[in-house]
Amino acid sequence: MHDRAPYLIIALCLSMTSAQAQGLGSEFRGTDDPAEIPRGVIGIDLTPGEQMRGLPRFDSADLEDFIEEAVTRQTLSAEELAEKFGTVSRNRNGEVQNEIAGERFFNAPLPDAPELDQRSAQGAPEILALIDDLTPRSATPGNARRVGDGTVWPYRSIGLIVALDSFENIIGSCSAALVGPRTVLSAAHCFFDHETGWIDDVLFVPGVTDLKTFGPPFGAFGWEDMHIASAYITEYDGTVLSTVPYDIAILHLDTDIGNHLGWLQVQMVDGQLPGYLSNLVGYPGDMPFGTMWWMGCPVSFINQPPKFTFRNCVTAQGTSGGPMYNHQPASDSRFILNINVAGNDEVSIGLTIDEEHFRWLSALWK
Repeated sequence: MHDRAPYLIIALCLSMTSAQAQGLGSEFRGTDDPAEIPRGVIGIDLTPGEQMRGLPRFDSADLEDFIEEAVTRQTLSAEELAEKFGTVSRNRNGEVQNEIAGERFFNAPLPDAPELDQRSAQGAPEILALIDDLTPRSATPGNARRVGDGTVWPYRSIGLIVALDSFENIIGSCSAALVGPRTVLSAAHCFFDHETGWIDDVLFVPGVTDLKTFGPPFGAFGWEDMHIASAYITEYDGTVLSTVPYDIAILHLDTDIGNHLGWLQVQMVDGQLPGYLSNLVGYPGDMPFGTMWWMGCPVSFINQPPKFTFRNCVTAQGTSGGPMYNHQPASDSRFILNINVAGNDEVSIGLTIDEEHFRWLSALWK
C-alpha cells in the first residue's frame, strides 16, 4: 500500500491540473478517499436563529408587466455590459470594491451549448442515493426526496450557506454549489440585502444531509471574499423582480476544498435550448434545518424572458442559490443551467446562465 501511495497522489494531482485548466465549464469529481479530504471547522454551533431571512417573494400580479419589459429589453452595448456586469466585492476585512467588467469578462472563452437529453428523471441515478421520505411538503414539489448520503458524488459538491451576524448568530441560510477549487456559486440576496447591506459572516457546509443527527461530514469552511453583479444593486427599484436577472453571487473560500470534494460544471444557455429537466438540490426551510433535498422539475425556455425562467414547481426559503442542473445518463455528466433565486406560493424563478452570466462567472473563477 505504501508503494502505491505516491502513484495515487500523482494521479490525483494530474486529474486536478487537467480539470482546473478547463475553467468554469469543467467537471471534477474529487476523491472518494476520506483520508485525502481536509476538514473544515468542526464542532461549531449551527443552530438557526428565530428570525431567519427567507426566499425573496413577489406579487404574481406584477409578473406580466415585468415579463413584457424584459422581453422587449434592448441589446446592451459594451459600455452598458461593463457597468451592469461589473462586480461589487467585499472581503473578510469589510472592504468593499466596485469594478466595471474588464478584459476577463469580455475575453472569457465560451463553451459550445450542450445537447441535453429531455427524458424524465424517473429512474435516473440522482434518486438512487435518496431516502424515500414522503413527508408532505408545504412549499416544494411533491416528488421531493431527501438525500441520504452527502459524501457521494454529486452531493458532496453541494452545500448549505449559513449567514451570520456580527455576534455569530445564524440569521439565514441558502444553498450553493462548488464550481471550482475555491469558487462557490449561489444567489446575491444570500450575501447582500438592499436595506441593510452585506452580511457580516458566512460559512459553507458541503455535503451535509442531516445537520442535527450526523453533523457536517466535512466540517464548515470560511471565506476570503464575496462578489455580486453590479446591476443587482444599481437596478433595484424597491421590488424583488427588478433584480432577479442579476441575482447571482460568487463566494471564494479560504480553502481549496473543491480540489478534494470536486465541483459541478456550469454551462451557458443559448437561444436554441427548448428546456430541460432540472434537478434542484438544496436545503428547504420548511424541513428540518440542515437536511438536503432533491427536487425534480421541468424547465422550459420557450416564450420565456432572457436571463430567467419561471417554474410551476414552487420552493421554500433556504433553497435560494441552489443549483438547477440537468443530468445526462449516457455520459453521466451534469450541467448547471440555472440557479434558484425567488418564488411565491404559485411559481418560482430560476436565473438562467446566459452568455453574460457565464462571462461574469468566468472572470471570477478560481
